[in-house]
Amino acid sequence: TAKDAGWFDPVISGGKPFSGSQIGERRRAVWDLTRVSQRWLRDTLWDYLYDQSLEPDGKRVSMGTVFYRRAGVVLLSYVLEQIRPDHGRDPALLHAADTHAIRELINLWFNEQIPVPPLIDENRKVDGVLTERSRHVLMRNAHIVLRHNKERGRTAPTTEDFLVRFPECPVPARSPLPRPLSFGDYQLLLDPDNLRAHD
Repeated sequence: TAKDAGWFDPVISGGKPFSGSQIGERRRAVWDLTRVSQRWLRDTLWDYLYDQSLEPDGKRVSMGTVFYRRAGVVLLSYVLEQIRPDHGRDPALLHAADTHAIRELINLWFNEQIPVPPLIDENRKVDGVLTERSRHVLMRNAHIVLRHNKERGRTAPTTEDFLVRFPECPVPARSPLPRPLSFGDYQLLLDPDNLRAHD
């Protein structure tokens, strides 16, 4: 019933709650999956969460990870609606050409800083614009969910070439840390003559 309705509760489904780093282990979250418009894709996400909820303590994913897995699949759902004549309803029709179209659309939204409806959150004042980090994280998480269920032969499987060529967005480069002062520069800063010069 929960799967048909598009929501997931790990306890009602027979598993255990996902751990939360800051909100405590006792809090349960019911995950709304209805923003995934394709039934096969929503079921794929549901099955992934079900498998994870059955993992033993210490191996279950965290609530933060579940948040990004769901957000990635919601974004993929929206992209498929835009690029496919059937709005992505039939996974057997997805092929390598669709992965190219996904990459092109994601990069267009990123390069032009076009707000993407699934990413807009009025409550948290999030404008829905993709950043380097969110582009990488969300697409990577969507791929993890698809690959997990493909490996288990569950739900309507996507084609192999679609999964193999699924777009990978580049990992954002880390900002370099400021270079520390050399000992010689440090001595110059503390030199009494230089300190007087700044007075």
